[in-house]
Amino acid sequence: MYPDLSYFFHDLFGTDVDNWTSIFKTFGVFLALTFISAYHIIKKELIRKEEEGLIQKIIIENPNESVSAWKESLINGLIGFFFGFKIPYIYQNFEAFKADPASQIFTSDGNYLTGSLLGVLLAVYYYFSIKNQPPVPKGTKLYEHPYQKAGTIILIAAFTGILGSRLLSILENLDSFFEDPMGQLLSGSGLTIYGGLILAAICVALYARKIGIKVAHMA
Repeated sequence: MYPDLSYFFHDLFGTDVDNWTSIFKTFGVFLALTFISAYHIIKKELIRKEEEGLIQKIIIENPNESVSAWKESLINGLIGFFFGFKIPYIYQNFEAFKADPASQIFTSDGNYLTGSLLGVLLAVYYYFSIKNQPPVPKGTKLYEHPYQKAGTIILIAAFTGILGSRLLSILENLDSFFEDPMGQLLSGSGLTIYGGLILAAICVALYARKIGIKVAHMA
């Protein structure tokens, strides 16, 4: 298997290896394609099951209470901080990033100034965007189709799958973890698939149950 896309394009088009496309590792590309495929399959299945009456629309009571301006601004602020923290660092260390993207992403190195600025800007933007929305009368019920949750389901599966894989890998290599806890936690290498399968399955099942979809329909 090609280690990254630069080798694939080299064989296909004769371009140089280890160019900027080397940041796209083959494993990561196929992992991303897996999540994209899973999203479309889950969405299609949820649409089919709703049409057949196997699952019902999701009822959202008191929509104003389900959306917290502080919560949304905090989440988006953290996302903004991460990108602002990492992008300048990656730009300044692009050669190292090309060689091993994961090790550069999962480190505590970054630009705190740009991270803080972008995080604060996004947090403020989302806070006032939500606060300025017209209120929905209390007691109002809104409905969502289950397939509209397909993206959230995939995000939960992706995040918890990677987290579970990493945690089980750490448990299997506790000696290395105790020697360098932060290095092991932030390392981009070392994933044990069963940990990801177990944790992702549990979290997706809990989320499905929370939104009113029986776990059997997610199998």
